[in-house]
Amino acid sequence: MCTIADISDGGAGLTVVNTKGIPQTFELQIKNEETRRACKVAWKQDPHKMGVQFVTEPGAAAPE
Repeated sequence: MCTIADISDGGAGLTVVNTKGIPQTFELQIKNEETRRACKVAWKQDPHKMGVQFVTEPGAAAPE
């Protein structure tokens, strides 16, 4: 679970409990949105902040 600190068309800044163990690619489910967004980690600032880039290529994020 995370909190979105900021969001744009290209990505988002997230606040998390801990950045350790978060994979390089994953799908982000945003509350009140029907679809998940494929993400790639752009940066991590231990221990609680990270940025992700939204990706659109097939297979870019980990499967469910």
